[in-house]
Amino acid sequence: MKTNTIAKWVALALGVSCSVAQSQELVLNGDFSTQSLAESETTVVADHWLFSGTGQAGILNPAPHHYSNESEVNNIAFAGANSVISQDLGAPLDLNSNYRVRVKLGWRENADAFNYKIGLRIDNHTIDITPATQLTKGAFTQLDIEFKPDATHQYLADLNSNLVLTLENNDTQVSFIDFDDVSVTISAKNLDSDQDHMPDSWELSHGLNPSDPLDASTDLDSDGVTNLNEFLAGTDPTNAASFPHIFNHQFTGNVEIESALRLVPQNTAPMVCNTEHEGSMYYNSVERLVFVCDGNIWNEFRGLQGEAGVAGPQGIQGPQGIQGISGETGPVGPQGDIGLTGPQGPQGVQGIPGTSHWRDGASAVSTNVKVGVGTVSPSAALEVIGNAIANDPIESNHLVTKSYSDAQYTELKQKYDHLLAMVSTLNKDVYPSDGLNCADVLANNPNAQSGLYQIDADGPGGNVAVEYFCDMQNIDASRPIVPADTTGSNNNIALVYSNGLQLNNYSASGNVSPFSPAGAFDGHVYYTDPNTKINPDAGNIVTKGIWLAPTNSNQWLQVDFGRKTVVTGFKTQVSTQHAEFSPRTPREVIFQVSNDGVNFVDHEQIVMDKGTAQVTLNRAAFGTHFRLHVTNTHGSSDYVQIDEMEYFGFFVQPDPQEPVDTQISNCQTILAENPQSTSGFYQIDPDGTGDIAPFTTFCDMELKGGGWTLVGIRYVPNKPYDHINNFDVLFTEVNNITSFDDNYHLPDTHWQYLKSNSQELMMNMRNVGVYAIADIAALQNANCTPLVDTLGRVPNKTGEEQFRLFWQEVSGCSAVGTDYSMLNYHNIYNYDPSIYKDTNITSTAFEQTNFIYVR
Repeated sequence: MKTNTIAKWVALALGVSCSVAQSQELVLNGDFSTQSLAESETTVVADHWLFSGTGQAGILNPAPHHYSNESEVNNIAFAGANSVISQDLGAPLDLNSNYRVRVKLGWRENADAFNYKIGLRIDNHTIDITPATQLTKGAFTQLDIEFKPDATHQYLADLNSNLVLTLENNDTQVSFIDFDDVSVTISAKNLDSDQDHMPDSWELSHGLNPSDPLDASTDLDSDGVTNLNEFLAGTDPTNAASFPHIFNHQFTGNVEIESALRLVPQNTAPMVCNTEHEGSMYYNSVERLVFVCDGNIWNEFRGLQGEAGVAGPQGIQGPQGIQGISGETGPVGPQGDIGLTGPQGPQGVQGIPGTSHWRDGASAVSTNVKVGVGTVSPSAALEVIGNAIANDPIESNHLVTKSYSDAQYTELKQKYDHLLAMVSTLNKDVYPSDGLNCADVLANNPNAQSGLYQIDADGPGGNVAVEYFCDMQNIDASRPIVPADTTGSNNNIALVYSNGLQLNNYSASGNVSPFSPAGAFDGHVYYTDPNTKINPDAGNIVTKGIWLAPTNSNQWLQVDFGRKTVVTGFKTQVSTQHAEFSPRTPREVIFQVSNDGVNFVDHEQIVMDKGTAQVTLNRAAFGTHFRLHVTNTHGSSDYVQIDEMEYFGFFVQPDPQEPVDTQISNCQTILAENPQSTSGFYQIDPDGTGDIAPFTTFCDMELKGGGWTLVGIRYVPNKPYDHINNFDVLFTEVNNITSFDDNYHLPDTHWQYLKSNSQELMMNMRNVGVYAIADIAALQNANCTPLVDTLGRVPNKTGEEQFRLFWQEVSGCSAVGTDYSMLNYHNIYNYDPSIYKDTNITSTAFEQTNFIYVR
């Protein structure tokens, strides 16, 4: 029997009311169809839209070779590498509203498409709202992004500047990404000041405090149900007779509702499954599945499996695999026929007669000298013609039988083999080894896994074996290991302030103030736990000791070790309070790896335990940057939290960067003579037979056409700077630049020759994709400080001016306002864009490693 009371509860559960404000569209001309363009025609003119670069972004009428459904596609917007499409949305950021961004992204059939970025910019600050969505070649992909600003965005709202939507192709390679049907809608959101999941208006109407998050777990009417659960169920928290029963236990009538639907969002079934409850259903909010009772057990409620879909298009061809090991040598072929006997050679010269002859069967030997049979000290050899028959020896100089000689040889060989085996065993005990190299290890065991091995390059008995990390998927990536400082019982290598790690080595996709990404690596859990310090080697708590992200999905926490690192596993931990109540711990994660901090690849997908989770990777990860990408939590709808994260592994020797042996004048000439040249260290000789000796520096062969010659590096991470008392640490003059690990710059003689014989100067912050290019002639005519003759400190200058390479200002030379551009020590200013011929810096780029090139 199902009563009308049950029916009312079901209706309440399915119809919980909520107020949804009318949404408002902010984007104008989001479909790009106002232009009349012929097929394959482009334009850079559009109402309301701005396009960066010259011809790198604009509007296109696609052709059939762009998209298979070209006839259904009207005009679209496009962006080439490092180009941005933007529109002023005409309103500042409103923390009391939610924003929904919808846009279609296209990948042309005949072009490459790599990385894209979606953002909301306020002045010089950009909120990255890019989803983790892959593009499909030859088609458009619909993106639907929801952005909910919170208290961490207050400083952006205080700027009171209009929001600007940015659609960006943030790749440096030649590629195109297309956009269509762009919209941004804004709608009001219910305020929840104390973030306890109960709206302020509901709390006020029932006598609760909107500023107290603890009242969510109290019970106002003492009916056994918390205030939060009463809100979620739609009952009255001030009335003890009003509470969220799942089913009434006493019937108030005999009204029967056949096949009533029971949806109960809880972690366990609402009752035992038996014949009385056959046909009952409920929704499990943790597993996000509907279950139905068959009279015995609860089963997942689902229909028959549908037919297989049409096969998708074939993916692009992957890179060629590594060459396999050589096969075994085949069996020896049958012996050939004996060849014909050659002609008899000429007769040789007759030899000197011997001193004695012994012929088989003779009764005596006739000689007048001592010969070698039975003589202690023979004075002449004995020539034996026939067989010499002998007994076993009595003296050391006696003739012996063949059988005796063979037995002696066999015994001697056995002794030698035994001695050799003893030496080999001794070598393995004293000099343990797994092989001559990693390829040798893999050849001896094709199933060998990536990991640590003892490599003895010169074999037993030579130098002691060296511990290697052997990457069995990429043997060329194998490297000797470098000892690391390890802390705690898990041998953690990522503790802040160990192994050269500083606060800026840690970053995250988002963060709730006053917590920080570095807090998750300080060896402490949440500061209210009784035992906050869980790593005995840790120092003080960093910003309360945790990382807290503002949403529960698609957030990431990252560490940059600054050198080649092998990670074999990791551990995460959350305080007991936050692991059990509204669990914020990561559940489904993707472990990602990068060598440059920009381009990450998925290494392994992992389902993690709640609270404390220790993970051993199926295969070791190899790179410099490691990222934990959280796709969902164990239950929280608002936050993802990690109090402590540890990495286990070790460091390896870096890749060798040997200069290419060439003495061409500059990097542009190298690229012109060999367009296949790759970026790397080269030896150049700019003035040929002049006074400047050949030297080594780095050539960038990709960015903006390539052919750039590196002349200086400013602001290297992890270098201890003293900006006040010691300016000399900011500049290190060298004749050769062979690495990026210090503030290297070329001598004045080299710099003055290169700037006099080059046309362009480029500043490039590689780690963040920022660049600025200017004609050297324009910089030499800069009105405040023309391009100086040194890459070090400018002589006879004080303060900031001693660091400036050039300085252009429209009015005066005060470096205030927004009418100047300059290169300071590690800041690139662009308030006067006329000085640059190509740049993606809108105002300023600061405190990143800056590489200075000429071309």
